[in-house]
Formats: sequence, structure tokens, C-alpha cells
Amino acid sequence: MSSNLFSPPPTKARSAPRRNALSRVVGLFGAYKKHITGVVVLVLGSAGIGLLPPFFLQALINDGLLKRDLGVVTHFTWMTIVATLASTALALGYGHLSLLVGQHLMRDLRNRLNQHLQGMSLRFWTRTRTGEVQSRLVSDVGGVQNVLSDTAASVLSNLTTVLSTLVAMIYMDWRLTLLSVGILPIFAFISARIGNYSRDLRSKNQKQLADLNATMSETLSVSGVLLSKTNGRRALTAQRFEAENDALARTGLKLATLMRV
Repeated sequence: MSSNLFSPPPTKARSAPRRNALSRVVGLFGAYKKHITGVVVLVLGSAGIGLLPPFFLQALINDGLLKRDLGVVTHFTWMTIVATLASTALALGYGHLSLLVGQHLMRDLRNRLNQHLQGMSLRFWTRTRTGEVQSRLVSDVGGVQNVLSDTAASVLSNLTTVLSTLVAMIYMDWRLTLLSVGILPIFAFISARIGNYSRDLRSKNQKQLADLNATMSETLSVSGVLLSKTNGRRALTAQRFEAENDALARTGLKLATLMRV
């Protein structure tokens, strides 16, 4: 795992198709500009309001508790509660909008993929297993939806929170901020390497899932069962399924473990 974790970055030839794919994915967002704008506004609002409770707490301690002013304590206590509730409400709002955009994009992707597959030649269908096509249409598109609805919104929220928190920390104490930020490059380097390994692991997981779906489509149909029974290949078919299922389980275990790091 360590050799893959700190492997060199991909070459230009490998990254070119990814840039093309990224440009096509970005083009899908054109019909949802209003929703995406709403997500950005709500994320910024949630992050901005989320910065207020620490300042309220500072005022509550310095101007309320230390000076024994119950009115100030009550005032900033209610302000903290209101700010927390408002930030949570905005977070729920952008979460709902991001899920809405993700579901609609997944629907559009499935429709476009289905139309593309309907126009493919007979040569394509003779060379491609049915289960693999179904896996691409269902599992892979579902993975894209998770990225669009969950990961993209989380990245935007976390980035906004980090930047706004840095500004607030610099305002409070710039020396403590420098000490805290000094160790960030180390964690950023490790996270980048883990991200590269996770991307390769996810691709492997999707490929193994496609292989398993193709095997089930071939062997668990009427023609597949008749073929295995008449040729006496039932044990061989079971061994093939167990091997692919075991490989998928091991990859899934690695991926789940990595997500908990």
C-alpha cells in the first residue's frame, strides 16, 4: 500500500482524458446555474454565520462573566443560539439543493448514456458483456452522483470554512495562527497522496463490480443456466463467481478502511 500511496503523479498523457471528461461534466451544470448559485450563497452564509459564536463567546466571557454583567451574558447566549441555528438551517438548505442538483444530473447522465448506447453498432454489442453495460449505466452513474451531490458541496463548504476561520484566527491572534498553519503543508501532502490512491482504488472497485455484474448476467439467465448444466460447468461457474466476489470484497474493505483514515 505504501508504494502506491507515494507513487509519482500521473503523466500528461493520462491526465489529458481526465481534463476532457471534467470539461464535459462541467458542461452538464449549465442547466442548473440558479441552483448552483443558491448552493454557493448558502454555503457562504453558513460559513460566515458559523464564525460568529466564537466572537460571541469571547464577548460573553470578557464583558459578561468577568464583569459579572448578567444582561450581557444573557444577550450573547441568545445570540450564540440564534447564530448556531441559522448556520445549521443554511447548511441543511445547501445540502438539499446539492442533492437536488445531483439527482437531476444523474438522471440526465443516464438519459444521455442510454441514448448513446442505443446508437452503438452491433459490433460493440457483440464485444461487450451485458452486465458490464448495466453496471456502467447504474453503478458508475451513481458514483458520479455521490461526487456531485456530496463531495462537491463538502469541498466548497470546507474550503469556505477554512478560509473564513483563518481570517478570524488572524484577527484574534496572528502568532497562534502561524503556529497552527505551519503544520498544514504536511497534512496536505499526505492527503494528496491518499487521494491519488483512493481514486485508483475506486476505479478498480467499479471495474470489479462491472465484472461481477457481467458474470451474473451471463450465468444467472435461462441460457446461462442451461449451458452450465448441459456442459457440467456448474462448479467452474461457481468458482469464477466466488473469485470475482472475493476480489470485490477485498477491494471494498481497503476502500472502506481508507475512508476512515
